[in-house]
Amino acid sequence: MNDPIADLEELINEMALTQGLIEPSPIQKLMYNEEYVRGVLGIDIPLNESYPYSLDLQQRILEEQLLFEGFFSDFKKLSGDAKNLALAMRYMMEDGSRINDFVTAAYETVIKEPLEKISSFIEKITAVFKDLFEKFVLPKVQGVWDKLKEVLAGFGEKLQGAWDKIQGMAGWKQALVVMGFGTALGYLWSEKGIGAIIETAEGVLEGLEDLIPKAVAKLSTITDKLDGEETKDVLSLAKESTAYSVLGLLHEQSSTSDKVEKADKGTDAVGKASEIAGKLGGDELDIIGKVKKEIMKQIEPLLKVIKDKVVDIFKDIAKQISADALLGLATGGVSTFISGVKKAFGGMKLVSKLFGGTLGKFVDKIKNPEKEAEEAEKGEDDPTDENTKKEEKKESVMRDEVILREYIRERLLAS
Repeated sequence: MNDPIADLEELINEMALTQGLIEPSPIQKLMYNEEYVRGVLGIDIPLNESYPYSLDLQQRILEEQLLFEGFFSDFKKLSGDAKNLALAMRYMMEDGSRINDFVTAAYETVIKEPLEKISSFIEKITAVFKDLFEKFVLPKVQGVWDKLKEVLAGFGEKLQGAWDKIQGMAGWKQALVVMGFGTALGYLWSEKGIGAIIETAEGVLEGLEDLIPKAVAKLSTITDKLDGEETKDVLSLAKESTAYSVLGLLHEQSSTSDKVEKADKGTDAVGKASEIAGKLGGDELDIIGKVKKEIMKQIEPLLKVIKDKVVDIFKDIAKQISADALLGLATGGVSTFISGVKKAFGGMKLVSKLFGGTLGKFVDKIKNPEKEAEEAEKGEDDPTDENTKKEEKKESVMRDEVILREYIRERLLAS
C-alpha cells in the first residue's frame, strides 16, 4: 500500500526540481539529462514522457546506466594495444556527439566501400545470370547457379539487414556494434580476399553482359528457323554439350531411387535435341558450338570461384555478422568484447588497422592517457571531464559516484 505522505513529498520534490528551486542529485542530473539518455545510453524518450519521467522509463535508464558502467569494469584485464583501444572507446562513449562522430567516420572509412561493393556484386551477378537464362536454356549451369544464388542472396539480405538494424540503434551499444560490423567487413574484404575476387568478377560480368546480346544476334538467323521455346534450347545442340552428356551427368549425380526417372527425362531431351538439330545444317551447328564455347569460357571459371571460395567464406561469417551476434560480444565487458572481435575476425592487428586512425583522434584529446588508464582501472569518471582534473573536486566526484551506484542498485533491487 502506498504511503500518501511519502507520495506527496515526492511530488513536491519533483515540482521543486523541475522549477529549479532545489539542486538535483547526481542521479537526477543523469536521469533528466536528455542528451545523455538519448546520445549515450541510446534510449529513445517517448513523446508522451515529460519531467518527471514515468517509473518505467526511470527504471530503464537506471538499468542501461548500470550496463554501461559494467562494460568497462574489466578494463584492468587489458594490456598493450587492447588497453589503448578500450581507453579510446571509453572516451568516445562518454558523450553522444563523440559517438555520432565515431559512427559517421567508421562508416565512411571502414564500412561503406565493402558494404556497397559486396551488395552491388550480388545484385549484378544475379541480374546477369537472370538475363542469360531468359535467352538460353543451360540446364547444367542453371542447376549450379540456383544453389549458389541462394547462398549469395541470403548473405546479401543478412548483410543489409544487419546494417539497417545498426543504423536504427543509438548510443554506446551502436558504437560497439559498428566496430564489430566494420571489423567483420574488413576481415571479409582484405583478410579473406573477397575484395580482390569481386574486382576480378566484375570484369567477367561486364564481359558477359556484352557477350549475351552479341550471342543472341549471332544466332538470330539460326533461331529464326526454330519455333517458340526451341530458340532458347539452341545452345543444347552444341557438340561438346549434347543431351547425351547431360544424361550421363544426371546419371552420375543421382541416387539409385531417382536414376530411372531422370534417365527417362534425359532420353526425352535427346529426342528433342535431335528433332531440333534436324532443322539445321552442319555449318549452323558449328556456329552454335562456337557461341556456346565462348559463353562457357566466361561462366565456368566464374562459377568455380564463387562455389569454391565465396560461398564458403560467406557461410562461415553469416552468423557472426548479425547485429544481435555482434552485440552479444559485449555482454561480458570490454575485455570480452575485444577478445571476441579478435577471435572472430582475425586478431588485434586488423582492429587497429581499421579503427586506429578514427579512435586515435579521440586518444589525442586525452591529456594524460597513462593517468586516465589508471583511473579507468579504478572505474573513475570520464577522462575528458575537466571537473575531474581538479584535485579539490576529486573526492566529491568519487563520493557522488558511490552514491549514484548505490542508489541505482537499491532501485533495481526494490523493483
